Amino acid sequence: MMCYEEFKEFVVEEILNYLPDSFRTWTVEEDVTYKVNQCLDTLRVVPPEELAKGGFVIPNFYLEDYYSLVEDGVPPEDVLRYMASFIMGAPTLDELGCMDFSMEEHKEHVIYFMVNKENNETFLENVPHHEMLDLAVAYRIVYFHEDDSVTGLVVTNDVMNEMGMTEEELFQLSKENMKRMMPFKLLSLYDSLKEQGYVPRGELMVQAYTLTTEQHTFGAGAIASTEILKNAASSMGGDFMILPSSTHELILVPAELNKVKFYRSIVKEANSVVITENEWLSDNVYLYSCQDEKVYIAR
Repeated sequence: MMCYEEFKEFVVEEILNYLPDSFRTWTVEEDVTYKVNQCLDTLRVVPPEELAKGGFVIPNFYLEDYYSLVEDGVPPEDVLRYMASFIMGAPTLDELGCMDFSMEEHKEHVIYFMVNKENNETFLENVPHHEMLDLAVAYRIVYFHEDDSVTGLVVTNDVMNEMGMTEEELFQLSKENMKRMMPFKLLSLYDSLKEQGYVPRGELMVQAYTLTTEQHTFGAGAIASTEILKNAASSMGGDFMILPSSTHELILVPAELNKVKFYRSIVKEANSVVITENEWLSDNVYLYSCQDEKVYIAR
């Protein structure tokens, strides 16, 4: 079986041979894409300048994903045919029509999300953000469509400048947008499990809650909302600890500082076994203080 580097070289050298003759003037470009918790080898097949004016949507191929097919036994030649089908089937921007949004419309769809600061240093260099404990708040533009599909893009420094906004203005705007587009919700862990199709047997031993959004995406952003955390403290009757289940969900339990080590071990175990790389947020456990109205890393 090809090793990853051999597969990468094979794709770069051969992909054009799996496309019709009309693609012979196109160029194969290699790049590195930084996503949340990830650094991905990326390949694009780009049209010449005179064709690019037609507004082609150029697929990004993350090569590690396609190499996993080879590891599963798919012949490399079939993987290239599969990739070529995406290139040939890519629509133009005119055909997509709905993607042609103005910056003013983008502003109505900005939300914020949380990432781990240390694990995303390179990613954060190119995006507006502010730090919070071992985390950082960054921004996305998100559109929900009638067919339940979602499109979006990360707000880079260049996009923020085109919007004519500061990072602080983005944060305030995104908080308001979240209330409208992706409101946070607090559920008991028991009710949350039932909502996801699980039927817990008996009562859960711990008074625990889940905090996420209505869409169950980017729910960890609640940790940056003073209003949401104050409401959660009211529901829980006092200080509480925050277990970062993923970038999409937080689990809240009553504050018991003598259990910090225990809860941290649970989070670390879940992160290593259950959580995917791009959804990992932190191995730390946090404490919300009602008196200070602040979040701390629990020690």
